Amino acid sequence: MPHKIEPARVGAWDAEFLSKDGDDCIVDSVQATSIAASLRPGAGIHRFDSIKVFSEGGRTMSTCKVPTTPSVDAALSLLWSTALSKPGKSVTKFLLPPGDGYIVRSDLMDFSLKLCPAFTTVQGFVQPAQQITGARLAEGEKRPRKLLRSSVGVATVADDADPQAAQNEFQARLSWPWTILTPIKHTRIALIEESRREVFCKEFYTAARAMAISVVILDEPGHWAEDDNGSGAKYREHFVPFVRGGCPVDELPGRIVDTIRGLPYKIDGVMALYDMLMPAVAQAAETLGLPTLGSAAYLASTDKYETRKLAPVSTVMKVESLDDLESQLKTLSQPLQYPLIVKPTRSHAARGVERVNKEEDLREALRNSFACQSQEHDRVGVSFDTSSVIVETYCDGPEVDVNMMLWNGEVLHAEVVDNFQKHGEAVTQSFGSFGSSSPSALPEDEVEMLKRDMADIVRRLGLHSGVIHAEARVHNSAYKISEDKIGVRPRKEPKVGPSGTFLLEVNPRFAGWFEAVLSSYVFGIDYFAGYLMQCIGDEARFRALAHGFGNAPTYHYTWLPQKIETDGSGIMPNELGLEALGIADTYATHRYFWKPGDVVPPRNKRPAPGAGFMMLRSDVSAQDAWRTWAKARQGLEIHLE
Repeated sequence: MPHKIEPARVGAWDAEFLSKDGDDCIVDSVQATSIAASLRPGAGIHRFDSIKVFSEGGRTMSTCKVPTTPSVDAALSLLWSTALSKPGKSVTKFLLPPGDGYIVRSDLMDFSLKLCPAFTTVQGFVQPAQQITGARLAEGEKRPRKLLRSSVGVATVADDADPQAAQNEFQARLSWPWTILTPIKHTRIALIEESRREVFCKEFYTAARAMAISVVILDEPGHWAEDDNGSGAKYREHFVPFVRGGCPVDELPGRIVDTIRGLPYKIDGVMALYDMLMPAVAQAAETLGLPTLGSAAYLASTDKYETRKLAPVSTVMKVESLDDLESQLKTLSQPLQYPLIVKPTRSHAARGVERVNKEEDLREALRNSFACQSQEHDRVGVSFDTSSVIVETYCDGPEVDVNMMLWNGEVLHAEVVDNFQKHGEAVTQSFGSFGSSSPSALPEDEVEMLKRDMADIVRRLGLHSGVIHAEARVHNSAYKISEDKIGVRPRKEPKVGPSGTFLLEVNPRFAGWFEAVLSSYVFGIDYFAGYLMQCIGDEARFRALAHGFGNAPTYHYTWLPQKIETDGSGIMPNELGLEALGIADTYATHRYFWKPGDVVPPRNKRPAPGAGFMMLRSDVSAQDAWRTWAKARQGLEIHLE
């Protein structure tokens, strides 16, 4: 039987109480009330006369005398410190559990309320996998201290926030089912190759820690996570040297199995983040009896030629070599129609993907694609018997990402993200991305079509449960890419025929850091946490995480890579440059490779051409967010000191 996970009823004590149950203050009714702490006249620090609970109209319902020394209760302690640090009225919301259960993730307050301007201080009181008990009050019983002690977290409302807006946000953002009835065990997973840079790993390992998961990293010696005294040690439980050194891909599963069986502790799940390693890791999981979708599903979904078979187009050629291309060209019944796309069958991200506008460029594009694929295989330390490249039809419609969470074929959450024009749209070069926007601005019928069609393809690939990051274009869309190549707008001319989903690729994992984090801000969906639950086969918590926020998105978010104005080296500055451009109020967050004061190396020695990534947002519209993005793209550069 599938787990049935319902949205949480949000219980809180706060400053704006409108009780449906009068003065009874029954916790199960999931209503809120206000708490005020008053200093004893003439008393010193930490001396409080009482904590008062108020009902509608300001009438005192109950008074709880407090001792002359601080209580050890976390909620009371925070209430005291808030009252001392902010004289006058301070609205503080204490989150109450809907009943007995186990915490899905211990950082639920920080995760759910992050970047919400209605709140300042946010703090949780629970530990990973903690069992919690709802406050049990008899009818008519009014014991605020008992309710405070049972609270799981607190948020202080910003002084300039509208009380009702703050209440709505609190209710919506914490309405996901953050408790389950089944006990949660501490588990341990093995991650085969941590290919990300340390600066982009925080959210993944924070989710693991909050969900009582320890991570063991298997990777090459010299990795940033290896040193027990280094900065990467805080993320993992253990680092296991795992030398691949050009290991044939068919030998990799056995090496993974032998390494894991040789560990002195139990492993509950095994995962990979790099597409080309996923089939081998899935095969190892099958041998070890660990949760997996099966190696066949990963073999198909990480092979772009196999996925293309599920969504045929007018031109598709699988090319093994340049000689093979010449042979196939001779057998064609009609000439190739340009433009075309050339891409490796097995690679990662958009590496080796090129648009070809004329036949003269086709062979050079193939050489580049084969070379990129070879470089990727060398980088990951695994050798393949063969490599191939696809030549296929190009679609010029709006490009999107479709991210989803599904279990046993049931789509629990799906979203569409608009991608800005790729570098390769204008000239024959790599299709690296330089920004996207969420939620999608496409017509609702096209958004639903994309979700439906991509879910069907994913199921046919055998990816029935887990996190998916798919890419597609909309053929014959009612919208077109704007003239400035940023965002989309309705076509002026009427379209001919129905819209259609044009598959690009399917990735059985979460999106890149910037887009995965974008989803957590827009929808309250943590794909990092979902992928972890998939790895250990935890259906109950996976389903809970897929609920997200209980309201429609209130902000439109965009991200963009940050440029560095010089090719030389220098010192990373403190100033982001937002004030000068007049976009400081749209800033959401950023993640750079270097901290202020760090020495930035010359361009040819940097991990990427730019400094990192920035996220911006608008509470007005997608178009407003795009205008801000364009202004940042044009004028926001890192000036090294």
